[in-house]
Amino acid sequence: MRTYRALFVLGFIVLSFGVAAGTLDFKLAKTESQNSTSSYNSFVEKSGDLHVLPGKRVFLHVEDREGLGGVLAWEVRNALQREFGVTVTLLNNAPGPDDFPLVLVAVRDESGFWSPFYARKSVTVLGKFTSYTSHIMVDWSEEVSIDQTQAQGELPLYAQMKCETSATSMGFISLPAFRNELVRGAAEAFAKYLKDSFQNAEQKVREKAQL
Repeated sequence: MRTYRALFVLGFIVLSFGVAAGTLDFKLAKTESQNSTSSYNSFVEKSGDLHVLPGKRVFLHVEDREGLGGVLAWEVRNALQREFGVTVTLLNNAPGPDDFPLVLVAVRDESGFWSPFYARKSVTVLGKFTSYTSHIMVDWSEEVSIDQTQAQGELPLYAQMKCETSATSMGFISLPAFRNELVRGAAEAFAKYLKDSFQNAEQKVREKAQL
């Protein structure tokens, strides 16, 4: 009887540990991350003191909000709010014709594994931004161009970034915590890249207006 009771208690402990490791966000581990990015952007120089973001709201659409995609959604949302101080509206459905300025992000080519004591994964994160239309796809494009007839009233800018990111963790780490570690760097890099792109475009417009 005592043996059965001990096995029952042990099984309960193991099950509880597995549930906690798979659902709670905690970390007692050393994690190393690496990011490699590629990016392109295009904008139309127009006279006047115009800005890429005409207001304080940005729409965000994530290709798949299940699993790692859901984690990416919140990491990108938080990164955009920190960099720009804007309200980020997370779209539940495909972007509509008025859902811009718009950010699209997606997770592709996820590989590797996770365990509570050792984890190693790599993933490709895609990100796109447009200030003037919602008619874009998140997929990587070799060329970035703007239809000037669609861009009215603001500095039109179209930007994209691809980030190859990987993370390795040794120690005690839950699945949610490891997912955060995996995509947080890519989300922060994308937000910073957008900010640099905005500042560069706006500066060139101001310089043109002074000529």
